[in-house]
Amino acid sequence: MRAPTRPGLPGAGRPPARARHLWALPAAGAAALAAAAFTLPLLLADADFARGVAEAQTGNPAGFNLIQRARQLAPHEGHYAEVMGDGQLLEAESGRFPVAAALANAIASYDAAIADAPLESILYLKRGSAAAYGVSTGQPHLAGPAEADMAHALQLAPFRSAYYQQWGQDRLAMGRPADAIPLFEKAIQLGPSDASLFASYSQALRAVGRMQEADAAYATFVRQSAAPAFSSLSS
Repeated sequence: MRAPTRPGLPGAGRPPARARHLWALPAAGAAALAAAAFTLPLLLADADFARGVAEAQTGNPAGFNLIQRARQLAPHEGHYAEVMGDGQLLEAESGRFPVAAALANAIASYDAAIADAPLESILYLKRGSAAAYGVSTGQPHLAGPAEADMAHALQLAPFRSAYYQQWGQDRLAMGRPADAIPLFEKAIQLGPSDASLFASYSQALRAVGRMQEADAAYATFVRQSAAPAFSSLSS
């Protein structure tokens, strides 16, 4: 005979309803709950990140707060840190914020991005360029880190014309036009159709007094800039 349950406790001796439901939860449902718990912070972070970028692009500093919150929600998303660094570098260059503090924040953000993606060459290029800007604004101790980062970026991506150009421009900014010239020449060797290279090259040549070569490089810049873009039309 079935034992009676205690008065006032219907169903005593059986697991509580919630427990029964959990025990009966299909494996697929449990996996879905686990996935939701994992992806919800990422979805919230993406939303904050998108809003933050939009606000920062309008010049609203509150945008950086949103990007920072996105980083806290998804600390391993290195892209957030990279974009934060880009924005902080723009802050430093804008003249509307204390340069040293904004620059230190940008470099710290690039540090975080590199820690997440240590083989991404562009991150070293950006951090090196930020350091070079620091040199040009009176922080000479950043010259060594700038050069080291630029060299490492080119170690990882040795055939990027734009990297050589950026390094050359950064050396110009640091007051080293003679050292910038071979970098521009290498950039031109890799990407001779890029008109902007010849403008940068001309600037470096002029800075060291090589006027005829500077004029020739600038003439090439003007000629290439005026040339119509090649297009292939199918009939």
